[in-house]
Amino acid sequence: QYSMDEWHGYLRVATTVRGFSGNMTTVRNDVYVFDGAMDLVGSVTGLAPGESIFAVRFLEDQAYVVTFRKIDPLFVIDLSDPASPQVSGFLEMPGFSEYLYPLDAGHLIGVGKDAIPAVEGNWSWYQGLKLSLYDVTNGSSPAELSNVTLGDRGTDSEVLRDPHAFLYVPGLSLAALHFAGTAPFGASAIVAGYPLDRAFTAVPARVGRAEQASGPDIYNTVRVIRDIYPIRAHVKPGNSGGPLIASDGQIYGMVFAAAVSVRGTGYALTGGELAPDIRRGLHRTALVSTHGCQ
Repeated sequence: QYSMDEWHGYLRVATTVRGFSGNMTTVRNDVYVFDGAMDLVGSVTGLAPGESIFAVRFLEDQAYVVTFRKIDPLFVIDLSDPASPQVSGFLEMPGFSEYLYPLDAGHLIGVGKDAIPAVEGNWSWYQGLKLSLYDVTNGSSPAELSNVTLGDRGTDSEVLRDPHAFLYVPGLSLAALHFAGTAPFGASAIVAGYPLDRAFTAVPARVGRAEQASGPDIYNTVRVIRDIYPIRAHVKPGNSGGPLIASDGQIYGMVFAAAVSVRGTGYALTGGELAPDIRRGLHRTALVSTHGCQ
C-alpha cells in the first residue's frame, strides 16, 4: 500500500524485485525518484538484501519503508534532495508492519504481525496482530515507543488489505462506533460485512421487535438467554460478527445468525446484550481458548 507518491513534481516509487538464476533467488528493494518527464533523478538501492517490502509511507520529503524476512527493519529515507536521497536511519525489531498510518509529524502507527525468529534458518514464525507506535521525530534514530499484540497465530485484520478499515480521529471523545439505544420496531438499518469471505457488502435491513432467545452458548455447554433483534435482511455466512447499523451511523447491535427455516431473516444481538462483554473486554489482556467453539 502507498508504494507510489507524487510530491512537488517528483514521482517516488518503492519496489521489490525478485530474480531467479538456477537454484538461486535474489531479492532487492529500491526507492526511485523521477521528474515530470519520467527521467530518473535519484535512488536508494539495495535496502535489506534478501528481504521484501511489506509497507511504505511517503510523507512530504520523508519515506518510511518496512522490509521483512526474519526481523523487521523500518527504514527512514530523506528525500529532501530528490537527486540524492539518503537512508537517515533504521530500526530493527521482531515482526513487521503492513500498514503505516501518520499519527502526527513525528509518529507513525504500524499494523502488522508479530513474529518469533526461528532458531535455525532465515525466517520467522508469524504470531498475532501487532500494533506499534513509532517515534520518527529523529530520522537518524527511529524508535518503537510501545506495541500490543492481539490474539495468536492466525489473528487477522482487514486493515492489512484495505486501509479504509482503519480509523483514527484526533480529539474524538466518542468511540468510532457508537451504540444507539433500543432500535424501534420496524426501524431501517444496514447489515455490513464480507459475506462468504468475498467483497464488502452493505444490504438493507428492517429491525423486528426486540425479544429474548434461548440457546446454547458458543461452547455448546450450557443454555443462555440473549436479547436479540429479528431482522429482515439477506444474511449470509460471513455477516456474523458484523454491525447492524442505524440510518444515522450508530450501531443497533451485532449480526450473529441467519434463520434456517425462514428465508431472508437473520438475527442480531442488541447493544444492551453486547455492552457488558465490551466493558469487560476493554481490560482483558489474556488469551481466551476457543474450547472447540461451535
